[in-house]
Amino acid sequence: MGKFAPGLSLTRSDVLMAWAGVRPITADRRYPKGKRLPFNVVHDLAPEGLPNMLALSWGIIANHRSTARALARAVCSRIRPSRPAKPRQGGYIALPGTGRRLQDDYPATDDDVRFCVEREHARDLNGVLFSRTGLGWTGRLTADAVLAAALAMAPLLSWGGSRTLEECDGFKAKLKVDHCYELM
Repeated sequence: MGKFAPGLSLTRSDVLMAWAGVRPITADRRYPKGKRLPFNVVHDLAPEGLPNMLALSWGIIANHRSTARALARAVCSRIRPSRPAKPRQGGYIALPGTGRRLQDDYPATDDDVRFCVEREHARDLNGVLFSRTGLGWTGRLTADAVLAAALAMAPLLSWGGSRTLEECDGFKAKLKVDHCYELM
């Protein structure tokens, strides 16, 4: 408890309820099994005696970026940043019009992949192709695009040639198991 909010001097006896994960359903007396819409409800706990404390309910993994933006807005409405924000430079993820597209029918480029690794700490193809660029969710992902992404990531993550191919093979196997999608 002391690591979570040390200034509050909370003990185990102060805890009324706890859960693991990011998906507690929003409580609402009108819905005995919980209110399932909207997603990502930010709760201000000031009325509960916890000023500047926020809680999140029904935050779904698929919306983690929009959830993060909602929480950032809520925090910024209460405290000032310690330094000026650095605006994104534009483009799909990294820079507008730079880099080679991973595949012709999607805007993500190899520069975007490098941005994901360098600035957003992606460490695998799943993190780049699903979590950050969204290319994996299109149903049009190609084996060539996977290889292009892996080749862009390799030097940044110290992958040798065999490790790069292993990463591609592992991603393809995961894609087949998790999404019933087989790359050619």
